Amino acid sequence: MELLASSNAAVWLLFCLGALSVSEGGKLLVVPMDGSHWLSMSSVVERLAQNGHEIIVAKPENSIVKFDSNLYTLRNFSTPYSNQDIHEHLQQFVGSQFSGSSLIEVVLTARNSLMDVQHMMINMCKSLLQNKQLIQNLQEEKFDAVLNDPMFFCGVILAEHLGIPSVHFLREVPCMYDYISAQCDSPLSYVPRHFTQNSDKMNFLQRVGNTLLRLAEPIFCGAAFRGWEHLASEFLQREVTAIQLLSRTSVWLMRVDFVFDYPRPVMPNMVYIGGINCAGTKPLSWLRKCSEAVTVYLDR
Repeated sequence: MELLASSNAAVWLLFCLGALSVSEGGKLLVVPMDGSHWLSMSSVVERLAQNGHEIIVAKPENSIVKFDSNLYTLRNFSTPYSNQDIHEHLQQFVGSQFSGSSLIEVVLTARNSLMDVQHMMINMCKSLLQNKQLIQNLQEEKFDAVLNDPMFFCGVILAEHLGIPSVHFLREVPCMYDYISAQCDSPLSYVPRHFTQNSDKMNFLQRVGNTLLRLAEPIFCGAAFRGWEHLASEFLQREVTAIQLLSRTSVWLMRVDFVFDYPRPVMPNMVYIGGINCAGTKPLSWLRKCSEAVTVYLDR
C-alpha cells in the first residue's frame, strides 16, 4: 500500500513538474513539516530523486527526525528552538486531540494546543524568511515547483514569493481550509466538521451540532491562521489571507482514502493517494513464512 501510494504521488508530481522526462529532470523545492509528516513525505521525495529530479529540502537546523539521505540536498536554517522544544510542543498538540470529555472541552483544548504549535512554527518560518542569503539562493535556483506540507505554512508563502506552482502533500489542513480554498462543496448534512466524531450518516441532532460548529469556525480559524497571514503579508508586502494563498495550489496530494474516510465532493486537482502515514515496516514474520510456503507450493 505504501509503495503504491508513493508511486501515485510521484506520478502526479511529475505532471506538476511539466511532464519532464527523466533525462531532462526538474528542480523541486521541498518545505517539510517535522516529525511523522516528514516520514510520510520522504518516500515520495526519494522516489522523485531516483527518477532523476533535483531535490532541495529547506529545513530547520534542529528537528526531531533525521534528514540523512544522499538523494537530496539540504538547506538548513537556524531557529530559536532545540530538538527538545520541538518534541514537547508536538507531543502536547497530539495529546490534545484525545483529551476532554465533551465536544466543547475537546475543541478548546485543541485550539489552545494548536495556537501554541502555530506560534512555534511561525517563529521557525520567520527565521527562514528573514535569512536573506538563503532566500536569495532559493530564488537563484529557479525551481519548477514547491512540494510542501501546508501544516508548516512557510512553503505556501515561499511558493507565492518565488512565483512557482505549489504541490501540497497532506492529511488535512485545520478548519477544512484545504477544501474551502479549493472551492469544494461541503454539505453539512453528510460532511462532518472536525471534532464532532460524526460519520457521514448523521441524525437530526448531529446535523444541528454540525451546523453550529460550522458557524463557530470563523472565530476559531481566524485566530489559528492570523499569525501566518500577518507574517505572509509582511514578507510579501501586500495583504493576503490564508485562503487566498492556498487557493493557488496546483495539486493537492491527499493522504486519505474513501475506504477509511467519509465520502465528500472534491475538485479535480485533489488526488486521493491513500494513507502514507508512517515509515515503511518489515512484513510480519508469520505473514512472510506463509507467503514463502505458498510460493514453494505453487512452484512445484
